[in-house]
Amino acid sequence: MGIAAIVEYHPKDGKAGEVEAILRDMIGAVRSEPGCLRYDLMRRKDDGAFVLCEAYVSMAAVEAHRASDHYRDYRTRIEPLLTAPIMPEILDTIEP
Repeated sequence: MGIAAIVEYHPKDGKAGEVEAILRDMIGAVRSEPGCLRYDLMRRKDDGAFVLCEAYVSMAAVEAHRASDHYRDYRTRIEPLLTAPIMPEILDTIEP
């Protein structure tokens, strides 16, 4: 069984473009990480929030992801642009 996360990003007014660019910058790096099964970025139609669905083979893969330079850089860059803290919903995968 793997680990998945659903993360919502609510940009401050006028910051959606910057938030999207930062999230898009992460796609290639994260998808190439050992243990990453998926990393899909979406945008909600009703309120414009970005939604990220990601899955990893194990909690060790999640921890390696969070320890990466690109992850630390993304957190530093994106947090000031959001109206709420990043609060991932962590799930156990049933099927990858």
